[in-house]
Amino acid sequence: MKSHNLKNPLQSSVIILSLQISTIHIAPPLALFMIKQRMVAKYDLSSLTTMVSAAAPLGKTLSEELVEKLNLPNMQLRQGSLHFVEH
Repeated sequence: MKSHNLKNPLQSSVIILSLQISTIHIAPPLALFMIKQRMVAKYDLSSLTTMVSAAAPLGKTLSEELVEKLNLPNMQLRQGSLHFVEH
């Protein structure tokens, strides 16, 4: 799979749309950006079924705002982290 270096967080919406991504790992700053940017609402992100906050907890209020802003009432928001182990 091709890797994307997102210099502008709005690019994530374009990539989700074009690749029909179903699961993403986000950090609270990206969630906040997606809530505050009006342009994000212009993209059909309905392919998203799961978001995982992997850097820090989003919190209940931020989670609810994100689901409402993206108009994805059935999307699962999960809290978790990614752990990499070197051998």
